[in-house]
Amino acid sequence: MAPPATNTSSYSLDRAPTPNDKSKRRILATLALLAVGAVVGAVLVIGRAPLSTAAASTTTIAVVSSDGGGVGVCYFLGTDNATTISRDFAKIKERFSAVRTYQTSSSGSNLIDVAAQAGLQIHAGVSINDRDQGDQDIQAIVDGLKRHPTTLLSVSTYGKALEYDWDHNLGGTQRRVLKDATTTISLAKQAIQRLRAAAAAANVEADLPPIAMVQQDQDWLMVEAKGIVSSVDIIGVVIQPYYDATDASTTPMDDLTARWNAIVQAYPNKKVVLAGTGWPTNGPTVNGHYPSMVTAQKFVHDALAWFSSGGGGVSPSLFAFEYVDSKRANFGLVDQVKQWKFDFAAPRFKFVTTYLAFANVDAKVVLGANDALSKVTMLDWNGWTKDSKRMWVQRGDQYYNAATSPNSLGCMGVEVLMGSHKPLWKTQLDLTTCDFDVSLQWVYNTTTKQLENMGYKGNCLTVWSSTAYPTLTECAVAGSPQFPLQQFEQWSA
Repeated sequence: MAPPATNTSSYSLDRAPTPNDKSKRRILATLALLAVGAVVGAVLVIGRAPLSTAAASTTTIAVVSSDGGGVGVCYFLGTDNATTISRDFAKIKERFSAVRTYQTSSSGSNLIDVAAQAGLQIHAGVSINDRDQGDQDIQAIVDGLKRHPTTLLSVSTYGKALEYDWDHNLGGTQRRVLKDATTTISLAKQAIQRLRAAAAAANVEADLPPIAMVQQDQDWLMVEAKGIVSSVDIIGVVIQPYYDATDASTTPMDDLTARWNAIVQAYPNKKVVLAGTGWPTNGPTVNGHYPSMVTAQKFVHDALAWFSSGGGGVSPSLFAFEYVDSKRANFGLVDQVKQWKFDFAAPRFKFVTTYLAFANVDAKVVLGANDALSKVTMLDWNGWTKDSKRMWVQRGDQYYNAATSPNSLGCMGVEVLMGSHKPLWKTQLDLTTCDFDVSLQWVYNTTTKQLENMGYKGNCLTVWSSTAYPTLTECAVAGSPQFPLQQFEQWSA
């Protein structure tokens, strides 16, 4: 992996401000993209204070980048419930020292107050698409700045500078149309003027910092983007390898670093910050890239290591804590019950988990999980090492699917309901929460290559040409017509 490119701009983050340059006191990281895909908001960021380098708690893992700045995570409001937001921020504090939001006022709650209570610092957002919401955000920022001056790291405005006609099935060159950037910049400047006026009235104007803008890396490389650059001091870039048209699914960090270096080289006189990057744990295949719990975990590990070596600029961000758009919920780092999907702390060399595939050579399929992660199904074996739904992990005499969350592991099993008249051979195999039920226990015969279920002894897993869902039938003997349908080679990733 190539080392991260660095800026050669003479503009210093640490130089003392001049009377005519009060706003350039210290530029911090920019906020992440509003969405992955359909409509991406251009983000204007105002940074104000250096990050705290206080020692982290034992559970805080993604604490600092190489410059001492806190690593952040993007937070999208899915509720106005103050208790839920407070609980979410406390959860974020377990692994991050900063949070990035897209508004600051929520049903009377001031997110700066909530962040301070959780021990987080915050990049607080101001809406420009909704004037009333924007004014509420500005007032919340002024109030929060007075109460928690060291909590507020930056203030951001964001809006629809770029309207995308984006179909993920299309190539990257077909998906973007730049529209009305001037209008958005104008709206953002108006919001900034209102913020400065409110801050001046509260005697905090001197703390207002320079402006940055966030958009996807491809957009920063467009000719039209050059007209926006002069309006900002910081280039905030969102890079999502998963949506790129290149074959980066097995090496997303290589894709990330190459695209990062391209932006740094394109803007040598600007500070550049990575404002969002991630990998989905489930969902559709896009441009040949497979969503995967395995790849997502490795990507987070590699990204954090890259941050610590200088990649991503000041206070880079991971995407995202929980993405409230159901179409992209798989980018969330927490599951539906707000538990971390995987461990951030375990170093890569300690990964001892062996990922297995059960391949039926006769049918050229592997056992996998359906998209809902509720049933065992047969999937094409091509590309199985890139798809966690086609991988299994052995835990004693059980096998759980690698696409399921560690907090709710889905084990392969079969359940015939009491009173059911459906025969066993017509009962599909389920993915159910791993427990001590004997129907979730299996024995793999290395000689015959059959998987026998311990809850229904004498019955082996069988594939069928007429359906994508395997069932249990009586274990066949060598030479019988059904024997090849029960044979599974065990492959390891």
